[in-house]
Amino acid sequence: MARSASALACGGFTTGSIRVRTEPMLRIQGYSRLDQVHPQVTEAVKRMARSAEGLFEPGIWHRLLKVDHLEGNRLTLETGTVLQCDDFANTLIGCTAVVVFILTMGKPLDKEAQALSSDGNVLDLLFLETAGWLGVEEATRLLVTRLRSWAKEHGYGLTRRFAPGYGAWPLTGQQSLFSLFQGIALSVQLLESCAMLPSMSRSGMWGIRLL
Repeated sequence: MARSASALACGGFTTGSIRVRTEPMLRIQGYSRLDQVHPQVTEAVKRMARSAEGLFEPGIWHRLLKVDHLEGNRLTLETGTVLQCDDFANTLIGCTAVVVFILTMGKPLDKEAQALSSDGNVLDLLFLETAGWLGVEEATRLLVTRLRSWAKEHGYGLTRRFAPGYGAWPLTGQQSLFSLFQGIALSVQLLESCAMLPSMSRSGMWGIRLL
């Protein structure tokens, strides 16, 4: 791990332009027959997909950290930081390291959503938020593709993705995860509620083990 980790140790990841497809936006909102969607809705979807693409300011930060030990549902990292989740007990067995990450689609998206909400433009707001979450999904896909490529090259495999607030990992786990990025300039803020700003942001972790 030591010889292969330097390229992934800590840093930002540039995604380039992130595109949003309109078909998934419609399907997420329950439109199964795309040929029967009202033209006004179709136009709103196209307009907000392009608007979101122009507003995206994606940022991704990640750290590769060695596992000190795993005891039941408590994962202790090389930093001394303890992450706790009932799902860790079985899924992380044999993992020698983890990759933690934080990503965001940026502040402009939130500002536009606030403007649409103030204007009472519910339809555009709905589709802008849908496009934003599809942007988060695409940014996550780009990151995990890079990680899997790195892992395969060095003989490692990734576990499924863990995220505070999903499954058995409490949302309060955000506090420990964000502490791992102390001293790094992030454009994501953790609120007292453990939600993130900008709202179109995501954090999480993958375990890494030898194949």
